[in-house]
Amino acid sequence: DFVQLVAVGLTTDQSVEEAIGFALTVGASESFDALRQQILTAPQRGVAVWEALDDFGRVYDIREISELASSIERQGTQGVSISETVASLSEAMRATALDDLERAADKANANLSGPTVGFVVTTIVFLAYPLAQRISDAFSG
Repeated sequence: DFVQLVAVGLTTDQSVEEAIGFALTVGASESFDALRQQILTAPQRGVAVWEALDDFGRVYDIREISELASSIERQGTQGVSISETVASLSEAMRATALDDLERAADKANANLSGPTVGFVVTTIVFLAYPLAQRISDAFSG
């Protein structure tokens, strides 16, 4: 979410620092709190923002945040624009999340096939029993 929020901030012609600030103020979770703490205390520790992001990405094993940190470092040291890089990183993350969601939905659907068949068979038996009873009564009586 953080990377996507930074990408949104960059599309509104904000600087990288403003986009990161925007993302940190919008995000509300324990993860955002930890990231906010890491970034806000970075200058006091003498650490660049990209180093703080990279440390966070490595500690929490979030490759995308480390990639964002590398892009920010290139922008800070070489003046390279990162808007397209962050946008493509954000797009790749959304595609991965969508793929994961589709896999979970397919798995849930596969797990429901047995109960669905059971329900259909039970319903048919429930509806057919009175008819079978009447036919039986008609031939026996």
